[in-house]
Amino acid sequence: MKKIIMLSILVIFIFSCSSEDEINTVSLALDWYPNSNHAGIFYAKDKGYFLDENLDVEVYTPSDPTTILQTVASGRDQFGISYQPDLLLARNEGVPVVAVSSVVRTPLNSIMTLKKSGISEPSKLKGKTIGYPGIPLNVGILQSILEGQGLTMDDVNLVDVGFDLVPALLSSRVDAVIGAFWSHESILIEIEGEEVNILKFQDWGIPEYHELVLVTSEEYLKENKEIVESFVKSFRKGFE
Repeated sequence: MKKIIMLSILVIFIFSCSSEDEINTVSLALDWYPNSNHAGIFYAKDKGYFLDENLDVEVYTPSDPTTILQTVASGRDQFGISYQPDLLLARNEGVPVVAVSSVVRTPLNSIMTLKKSGISEPSKLKGKTIGYPGIPLNVGILQSILEGQGLTMDDVNLVDVGFDLVPALLSSRVDAVIGAFWSHESILIEIEGEEVNILKFQDWGIPEYHELVLVTSEEYLKENKEIVESFVKSFRKGFE
């Protein structure tokens, strides 16, 4: 009888421990291929900050970065890295996604040209070919900047070059690119031996905004508040 009681206690103890230490697997879709803006995420993974909170985090770059808010809203991904203006547009269209943390609190996006092109301001984009990564937000911002210069979208040729912003610019496939981060693409261009012109949005009439935010869905937040809080805690610790 004592053996049965001891065995029962042991089973209950093991079960309670395994439940307490249950690992939750979640996915995090990046806005772009891994770069310095994501350093805190990989630091948190390498240092075990997520595992400390019983989280197994799959970090990946989607083939189409424009779908992140949709995959998060649908539950395909539990978390995603997106842009504040994109999030506001999605919310306006009824997409049930919310920001739970800010990653970069100032605009990084910009228009870039090679120094040798002489295109040092938006007014000089007239008649030029501009590459962009297929993200609709960039089209709206470009339109606003051009209007501030007395130009329209009909005055430029916009080409979707996907992730290949830097190769497209260096190969002269395009005269300028929009959607390029001054914290990343400008460095890649300079490594190739070229000087670059950086036209920051806020210098040409675009209001300040949070470039990158961590998002999840309303439903996931409601049903998994503790997991979201644990994720954000580890996420922020990595960046700190």
